Amino acid sequence: MPDREHALRLLDAMVRQAGARPDLADPADAAALSLAAVERAFGLYEGRITPDLPADRAFVVPSLISRHDPTRGPEIHHLLPLLDARYGVTPSWGQHLLAALPPLVLADYGAHAGHRGVVLQAPVTADLVTDLTPEASAERISGIVRDTVDLARKRFGAHVVGLGATLPALTRFGRDAVPRGVGAAVPGRNVPAVTTGHGGTVHLIRSLTLDVLDSVAVGGGPLRIGVIGAASSIGGSVLTTLLAALPDTAFLACDRPTRLGRVDRVVRAAGGEARTRVTADVGEVLRTCRVTVSAITERLDLDELVPGEDLTGHVLIDDSRPSCVDREQWHKRGARLLWPIGTGTPRAGTAPPARGLPLRTGHRAAQLP
Repeated sequence: MPDREHALRLLDAMVRQAGARPDLADPADAAALSLAAVERAFGLYEGRITPDLPADRAFVVPSLISRHDPTRGPEIHHLLPLLDARYGVTPSWGQHLLAALPPLVLADYGAHAGHRGVVLQAPVTADLVTDLTPEASAERISGIVRDTVDLARKRFGAHVVGLGATLPALTRFGRDAVPRGVGAAVPGRNVPAVTTGHGGTVHLIRSLTLDVLDSVAVGGGPLRIGVIGAASSIGGSVLTTLLAALPDTAFLACDRPTRLGRVDRVVRAAGGEARTRVTADVGEVLRTCRVTVSAITERLDLDELVPGEDLTGHVLIDDSRPSCVDREQWHKRGARLLWPIGTGTPRAGTAPPARGLPLRTGHRAAQLP
């Protein structure tokens, strides 16, 4: 449960730790910004602060913070800069602080076609899944997500809430995320309609893939498209839709060895057996497929998988969270890395369309520098 006093004590301890070590950056500015963010979060959660504008939709994501991977979690550094490693804060400290906080407002969609949305971070981490029993973690996580969905409804007026990353799987695809205690639930009225958002993601990836093909289809031999994470909900759906959209194209569908049976079933259901090969070899996908879509949760080490490979002209459309590849490793091999980020007219300050790729009007991708 959110605990303002505990959160403030943790912030104070972090500041004192950083201040006592001359080898660390001065935490004063980061501490002031982090304190302000914590106070805003509790003010909104407790109803003492009103959002500047209502939002009719919200997108809820978990945190990337993990004590097993100190490189994860920078998505909240703009709100809580004190969690940056420059101040000596370990991922465990970050997890403790996150557990004491209410849901955080990461960003807003801005107004588009009369609609506005917000991105909320539920204080859920991967370690929360592994540290508890399956029953205890499911109950805890569902409660946190329900609390976040309730915040979206009560404070912003959202009537549609999408769940991102691992939250659909952790909440039985949203069935455990509907707030309780509101009488007969009527989605979209007294409770928000909760959706995984996977359909929109798959549609965007399909459209972006078709756009990207225009830039790689000339030369280079027969085209083959790779899908890494083809047994997942998004990966399998992407494979199915691309098989239907590209009836003359060969595919390489990849996942962990224990999940290849599920990939086989996806391929058979889509009628793609004749032109799709199933593999657990990620390196082969990256080497031989000029366009690859990824939808996984683990990080790939390119120096191990494709050491010394020249991947000039290859494109990775990455829907993994965080990115499944180190962008410096990827770019030094001459390849492009794209993130599908949305549709519509870009707002000031948002990522521009990918340079050098002929994207159709309305589709947006961030080409990582």
